[in-house]
Amino acid sequence: MSVHEFDNRVSRAAAAAVHELLEHSGRVVFVAACHADKRDGFHAARKAIAGSEVWIREVRAVNGDERITTTDGGELYFIAASATGGRAVSADVLFIADHLLHGHQGAEILAAFVGNSRIITF
Repeated sequence: MSVHEFDNRVSRAAAAAVHELLEHSGRVVFVAACHADKRDGFHAARKAIAGSEVWIREVRAVNGDERITTTDGGELYFIAASATGGRAVSADVLFIADHLLHGHQGAEILAAFVGNSRIITF
């Protein structure tokens, strides 16, 4: 499924995150502005993996823990910006809503991600 087949920026970013996961594996984290965007992104990602199920080990949505795991160990996690709680999260690639990067909140969110994450905004 093409990224352009999705109808809003959250859905398109989630589809791009799936593409990143399937093409490069590793740990991909999708940081949405709110819980509703996180849910919408996860549902878009589920649509985006249609036809690629052979590479998918698990699609998990339990108690706010939404993730997709590939057979080669790659992981795509979905979190809301408010859910980092200051704890460190590692990511090879970080998809994040661009308006979250501004001001004090942006510094706090980025500080929660450790390592040399490649950052992609949406």
